[in-house]
Amino acid sequence: MREAITQSVLQLCAEQGATPLLICLTGSRAYGCHCPTSDYDVRFIYAYPTDRYFALTPPPDELRLPDGDVLGFELGKFLRIIRKSGWNAHELLYAPVWLEHPCVEELRAVCAPVLCPGAMAHGLMSGAHVYARRLLYLPQGEAGTMRECKLSIGTLRMLLSACYVLRHKRFYPLQLTELMQQVGTPEQELLMAQLVSCRAQEQVPEPHVLAAVRRNCEQLQQQLPATPLPQEPLPDECNMNDFYARVVKSLT
Repeated sequence: MREAITQSVLQLCAEQGATPLLICLTGSRAYGCHCPTSDYDVRFIYAYPTDRYFALTPPPDELRLPDGDVLGFELGKFLRIIRKSGWNAHELLYAPVWLEHPCVEELRAVCAPVLCPGAMAHGLMSGAHVYARRLLYLPQGEAGTMRECKLSIGTLRMLLSACYVLRHKRFYPLQLTELMQQVGTPEQELLMAQLVSCRAQEQVPEPHVLAAVRRNCEQLQQQLPATPLPQEPLPDECNMNDFYARVVKSLT
């Protein structure tokens, strides 16, 4: 699957006259909470040579494969999301790599200092809130199903990731086992292990496990700062601009 998706991304970029800079695996397979039938969530970053940016018709800043959850961001768009501390963009820099251009190591170095803990935590807490609402209003036929298990994992993961970012002022571990060891309570570690085990075996967790996860998520929401968090100034973009310009010029 990895080779097939990578080749499809390379072909898509070639058709658009773009150079892929990073292809990586994200989602449940990167977190370590997937099931045998889980999709492959793949993200990639790409850039065009200089002349494409001066065309009357701007090149697309997003590319997507027609089948599967495979989405790419043009380097400039990616950096703009990074500058706002978008957690989903930062994840690409720490996710399992499938293909990597030599410039990506510098990209990581450029992006690390611009992480604003408050802004990233706010994004994670907002994501957790969306998941929690989906749990609360699950259709009757989906209650007590694998979907409820998946949403429970997502809610708890995002809340604990927000805790980690606020506590350590840096990006959170993608792997759930490491994240739980860093910020989870013994009860939360046990609950997450049960959820992940059930998902891996495509079994529905016991009702008392799901109820305990909901209780823990509610407690975490009460402990975290109320949203919206105080706004932080956007970081200086000079280094990001310089990096962006150098990469594009090198592709000409």
